[in-house]
Amino acid sequence: MRKLVRPLSIVLAFVLCFTLVTIPAYASSLSAEEEEKKRRGAEYNEEIADSWAGELLSNSNYGKFIAYSSNWYSNLSTVEVLARLIYGENSLSTTGQVAVAQVIMNRVAANSSEFGIGFWNVATSGDNFSTIKGDANSTHNARDPRNQNPNDDGTIDNSGSVISNTWRYATFLACLMLTTTDYDEWEIIAGHPITTQLFFCSYSMAKSEERFENEEGTDKLQYRMGNGMEYVKDVYVIGYGTYTDASDLLNIPGINASQHNIFFNIE
Repeated sequence: MRKLVRPLSIVLAFVLCFTLVTIPAYASSLSAEEEEKKRRGAEYNEEIADSWAGELLSNSNYGKFIAYSSNWYSNLSTVEVLARLIYGENSLSTTGQVAVAQVIMNRVAANSSEFGIGFWNVATSGDNFSTIKGDANSTHNARDPRNQNPNDDGTIDNSGSVISNTWRYATFLACLMLTTTDYDEWEIIAGHPITTQLFFCSYSMAKSEERFENEEGTDKLQYRMGNGMEYVKDVYVIGYGTYTDASDLLNIPGINASQHNIFFNIE
């Protein structure tokens, strides 16, 4: 049965109560006074992002289906591109969505031509994210995000359309990114599933294509990128920990491969 429409803040409260359980402890070096200041700032910015997301989601044109072309995203606002990117990369796990958002923020913070300068360029430059720049199949969820999750019956908006709760949360995270990139505030609002990682891939793809392997002789962990292999570090799977052995990484007992990504850095 489809649920009646709820304020976005209620949906977020429901999501966050489960999201924070799986997030490792974040060590803050702030004084009590500084923490209280951050808390007040976080509450203020969360309200701004929550209100902004609610306004976007109330617009029937927001998140509508877009037919595939090589530049299908070109007429979208930055916030909608970011929301579609987050949702396209992970439409099943809200914790995974936070981690994707933090990879985007890490790349923006790098201020590097490798990833692009600013949120729009990070999201759309080169082959950064296949959900934006890939083929029709890779971009499908991002191009049609309103109700793609079969396990999430969503909520009904004022026009009678169904909006999945993971699309709602992706929208909130996009608004939050453009409201604040302060990591202490993000810890308070959404948690810290990852730290400094700049790259990720889907667990199911990594396993099926055997993207990770240990180099013979040195045993160093590598990732297949394009036609070559890159040494990697800080390899992390949310809820399972860090890995240095490819076999252990690609054969985690009981993992739901469709809901997880592997986060890492290139050495």
